[in-house]
Amino acid sequence: MKVSCKDCNIEQMHRLAEMLSLPGGDEAELARIARDIVATYDDEPNYEDNPASMGDIWRAISPVIGTDDPYRATKRRYNDVTIALAAEAGERIRRAPDPAQLALRFAAVGNLIDFGPNLPFDEGTLRRMLADAPGMSFAIDDTAELVERARSARTLLYLADNCGEVALDKLLLAELSRENPHLEVAYAVRELPIMNDVTLDDAEQAGMADVARVITNGDKGRTPGTYLPRCSQEFRDAFESADVVIAKGQGNLETLYRQEREGLFFMLMTKCSLIAGLCGCPRMSIVCMEATRARGTLG
Repeated sequence: MKVSCKDCNIEQMHRLAEMLSLPGGDEAELARIARDIVATYDDEPNYEDNPASMGDIWRAISPVIGTDDPYRATKRRYNDVTIALAAEAGERIRRAPDPAQLALRFAAVGNLIDFGPNLPFDEGTLRRMLADAPGMSFAIDDTAELVERARSARTLLYLADNCGEVALDKLLLAELSRENPHLEVAYAVRELPIMNDVTLDDAEQAGMADVARVITNGDKGRTPGTYLPRCSQEFRDAFESADVVIAKGQGNLETLYRQEREGLFFMLMTKCSLIAGLCGCPRMSIVCMEATRARGTLG
């Protein structure tokens, strides 16, 4: 686990304490817990250790802050905002010469919504970036391969990431299903709350069941990613059997980059310098990367 990731996870505790207006003693306790936990991970660049350690931290701090879902109200607000913005985005997708390509851009830009990295953003930033999405280019662009595979697939598994973007994920899945009316789509959310990641409540708020079968990953360790050793056997079977897997966000990239399977695509915005450097593109780029390319990049 990179030292910079350890520092980031500790810093997140300070931001969480500020958001919750915790007294100084509680803030210090959250930071201490995070510091002790990340110290148990060695300094080797095993990228899955970053989200795994955050799951460990989250379980340990919940008794201190008195809740396991401190972002619940904020998540619902960003869901509401993005659901409203998705209505306009959907109209633009339907009028586009290549609807699937535009839907991919909207979904990738939605990955901006993340309370984990030290990334200040607000509703205005989100609105501006979504307005600019049609003109954005993927810094790593395997979208043509992704769409082609989805057109001929029987099953597609979409691994969710953050609140809000769930409404934009829905637009993409609706478009891929129009491209392939026989496609069976499953949308996988976190089993339990962790940071601002998508749970069953968020998927229900966005009406995801209209376009996909919603499942959980079965991970009771609260990992902000898809760390297969912690996932249920039912989920692992779905992961292995899907013809196409779209893994959204940095946490899913970190936990799945070692997977050697066909049809796995990572889609994300590079919100931290480490991930941007690993992908070989500037920070705040949008990426759609087939897994074989990721393995060559990340090692």
